[in-house]
This record gives sequence, structure tokens and C-alpha cells, in this order.
Amino acid sequence: MVQDQIQNMLKDYQPILHIKEDEYLYEIKNLNHNSLLIEVNDEITISYDLWHCHYPLEDSEDLNQAIEKVKRILTNQDCIVNIYCNNQLLGSGSESYSGEYTKEKVLEFIHTFFSSIKKTPIQKFGVTVKICYWDESLNNEIKISQEDICKFTAQE
Repeated sequence: MVQDQIQNMLKDYQPILHIKEDEYLYEIKNLNHNSLLIEVNDEITISYDLWHCHYPLEDSEDLNQAIEKVKRILTNQDCIVNIYCNNQLLGSGSESYSGEYTKEKVLEFIHTFFSSIKKTPIQKFGVTVKICYWDESLNNEIKISQEDICKFTAQE
């Protein structure tokens, strides 16, 4: 049963379980009281910070992928990357990366995320990228100027 596997995975994190009809919502709080949410109904939805992802539960592989994603977030192997331009959120993604987030690495992530930086307003305004981990002491913010973005896009 899906709920049993999720509860077993979360046993060390003191999850709060909210039940509403056929919907189960597991909430785990980090030391700063920010929540990782795992919603289970006909699919699993994982949410942390501004990011969320859906796993359809069509087979056991979907459940395994969802469980693996939660484990990776809770152990700081995956982080959430929020991309802002001109103080507006452009997008959010989950990233598996163990190195240091340099401007070059962030530009590569943005390029992959948007397919082409040239199609976004960041070429005109620059970008701020907030990198969020479960252990918030690892969080980072990187600002990339319009000039640096133009240099990068000239290589596209």
C-alpha cells in the first residue's frame, strides 16, 4: 500500500498526516519550519519551497521515483532552484548537483530549463537564482547580470 511505504520512509521525520476523504497529505517540517508536502490520492504530488512535481502512480516505478525524490530532498542531494527576473518568478525546478553553484552552472541550468535563454526576459534584466535545500544553511542566491547573460547567449 502506498501510504505504508511513505510512512515507513518518513518514520524518522515525525510527519504530520492530514486526511480528507481519499486524500492523504504528509507534512514534514525542517528546522526553520518550512514544509515538504507529499499528497497522495490517484497520484503523488511532492511540494517543497516553490517547486512541485506529480507522479501518476500508474505502476510501482512511479512510486519508487517519488520516494527516491523525497529521500534526495531530505538528505540534501537534491535542491530546488527558483529563477527570478525583475523580482518575478520565472520558474522552479529540482536539481541533483553536488558541486558548487557557480554562475556558469546556473546559466547551464537556466538554459536547460528554458531551452533557450533568448526566449526569456532575463537577457534584458538579468536573473536572480535562489537555491534551496532542506538544510537551509546550504541555501545560496546567485545574481547574474544582463552582461553575463549576453555573453553566455552569444555562445548559443
